[in-house]
Amino acid sequence: GEKDLFLSKFDSLGNVVWQKMLGAAGDSEGAALSLTNDGDVVVAGTVNGMFDGQNSDGDIVVARFNASGAFPCFYRARA
Repeated sequence: GEKDLFLSKFDSLGNVVWQKMLGAAGDSEGAALSLTNDGDVVVAGTVNGMFDGQNSDGDIVVARFNASGAFPCFYRARA
């Protein structure tokens, strides 16, 4: 899409450890980011266009990444 949501982790020297993208055929916008006590990162936002095999029209997406960048949890609420 024209806008995508990127998440990057950097080490203490500013080097990229990992990068992830959440994107749709249309636009994706981030709305919130939170760190959990165990070091996971939770991001929330909206998507428009084809996303995860379905057409989206402002659907809400919440994704959780662990400290290594793995993608263990994903939630989507249809608009």
